Amino acid sequence: MIRFCFSVLLSALFVAIAWFDVIALAEAPSGPTAGFGKRRTWSDKSGKFKVDAKLAEANSDSIQLLKDDGREVKIPLASMSESDRMFVESFLDAAAAMGDANAETEINPFAGGELKGNSNPKTPPTKRLERSATAESDDQDSSGSIPVVKFQTSKGKPIAINYDLPMWKGSQVSPFKLPEVADEVIKLPITKKFFDGVSMAVGGVNRTAVVSVYNVAKMQKETFARLGSLNLKDSEPTVIGSWEEPWKIYSMSADAKQFAAVIVSTFDKGNELAVFESTSEGKYAPLFRFTAGGGDWDEVLWAGFLSTNRLATISQKSTLTIWDLESKRVTHQGSTSGVHTAAIGGRGELIALPSNSGIALIRGDDGKQVGLIPVKSSFPPSVAFSPSGESLAVYTPFNVSIYRLTDGQLTQSIWVNESSTGSIQWLGSYVLLNNKLLIDSEKGIPVWTYNIQNAQSTAVFGGQLFSLFAGENGGALIAYKLPHLDVDDLAKSKSAEEIYCIRPGSSFRVTSRWNGMSPDEQKASESAVVEQLVSLGWVQDSNSENEVVISLEQGDLQEVDYYSSDGRFGPIGFGFGRPSGPATRISERSWKYSIVIKHQGKDVHQSAYTVGLPNGVQLKEGETTVQAVQRLMKPSPSFFKNTRYPQKILKPEFQGGFGKSTITEKGIN
Repeated sequence: MIRFCFSVLLSALFVAIAWFDVIALAEAPSGPTAGFGKRRTWSDKSGKFKVDAKLAEANSDSIQLLKDDGREVKIPLASMSESDRMFVESFLDAAAAMGDANAETEINPFAGGELKGNSNPKTPPTKRLERSATAESDDQDSSGSIPVVKFQTSKGKPIAINYDLPMWKGSQVSPFKLPEVADEVIKLPITKKFFDGVSMAVGGVNRTAVVSVYNVAKMQKETFARLGSLNLKDSEPTVIGSWEEPWKIYSMSADAKQFAAVIVSTFDKGNELAVFESTSEGKYAPLFRFTAGGGDWDEVLWAGFLSTNRLATISQKSTLTIWDLESKRVTHQGSTSGVHTAAIGGRGELIALPSNSGIALIRGDDGKQVGLIPVKSSFPPSVAFSPSGESLAVYTPFNVSIYRLTDGQLTQSIWVNESSTGSIQWLGSYVLLNNKLLIDSEKGIPVWTYNIQNAQSTAVFGGQLFSLFAGENGGALIAYKLPHLDVDDLAKSKSAEEIYCIRPGSSFRVTSRWNGMSPDEQKASESAVVEQLVSLGWVQDSNSENEVVISLEQGDLQEVDYYSSDGRFGPIGFGFGRPSGPATRISERSWKYSIVIKHQGKDVHQSAYTVGLPNGVQLKEGETTVQAVQRLMKPSPSFFKNTRYPQKILKPEFQGGFGKSTITEKGIN
């Protein structure tokens, strides 16, 4: 038995994790190179001959394959296909790295060695697949047991993304058919100090959660990561391992057979990814690690598993890369045009890539664009595939749109009282926004608001919300199917007249308050607001109970010193270069733009914008600093012309759904 001691290394996982048996099965390889020993189809370089077999031995000259009939055959490596040669080279690299790491940590004293006698010095020794369990001991530092592999990157095909040409060749993705799993509240002694990080991912038929508690404190020599997993079907947590490097979990495959983690180097991101794979013992073992980022300021920010054993990543410089985890090569690469996140559909068939110009659908197997949803938004929208595989949800300011994947058509448009986009996830036929607001995607209305207090990490999978709580005194993992109450009957009992205060056909009147802009600009601003509301189907009526208040008012007095710096000016601390000229003190009041929609005197919608003193100004010829600041702060009708409005607005009492609940480490209230 091995003790998983959380108090010594500042972290912990589970009570049930604290003790476990270490079992090494001779018949089931689970070492870092075990993935290379799986049955696969091999072919010669002509492509005429193929065989299903497992790799038994290999060197740079030949390989030995174990065929299904139990016979082993030795084949010159030069006679194999290019993809097979690359696969073998990746295995040799992994085996060599594993041998070096084991020698350093004294795990395998027989690794390596010199050739003796009449051996040909140009022929390297044969590498056989390791069959030892790895990364299972709490007391054992596992950092050296993850072999480093180098992917071939030179032959990756380009990913061409077009946001200008409307197209649709998309189709439904694989649905999730998961068994019902009871709600869980599992007490966990996850001892987390203030500066420790926590990451979690969930996947699989039995809803497996993997957790990492990591710390980046290089000056204090406390950098570490502890990983553990929990199968919610039997609630038996297991230890994955501990490392002297801070591994943060990024993604899990839909079937929970693999997950990917990144070594955090700075700002909670890193360049190196490791892939872990489930073993026959129901645990996880690291397969290999590789460099997926492009260096400083180009680290990996997102990762997601695709079908056919591939992984997609997006780096800080907006590079989308598809990695073939079997052949160890980059298959496709392209630019996301500034986007740093994406969504994976089904079991990895499609990538939904959002941008300000639309959502591009990319096939995961060949990197080809097969669809475009032309959504225009001031913020890149958030997107999510439905568990049924039939729909894609797009979250933009004030709106959630549901698109059918078979033809790309809009099937539902739902107003939400959120001006900026956050996370969006599916739970059955419901959509969860920002881990808070639950929306019925079929009825198109909010049904409940959940307040998750102090959760370290959250995830949604298979119709359940997972919340992980951790602190210095322990924590809990909870999983709930949402909505936790039957709200269907309540929603059906309410008519549109009871729920909505404004919708197409409703009346409105406009009032205004001005403290700035010329009369012509004021009139143009009012006309722009009325024109947009009428285009939504609203009807202008001076006696309406729905009032739209538009205003421009001065705010607080601000005072800033501007210093010259190489022809540029800015308040101290914001200038470019060292200030060289005299200071100019500017005192101005900010400008507050506002549009408030009221129903029977109560606010039901609001858009606001404040313009204050700029951080820096560039003077035009003959212009003073005061004149430049006043030019930049001059009131303009553009806010009123560019603001967008929801088509339907819920009454105040229904904007958060039919009720509210709080989720803590004790459960749901």
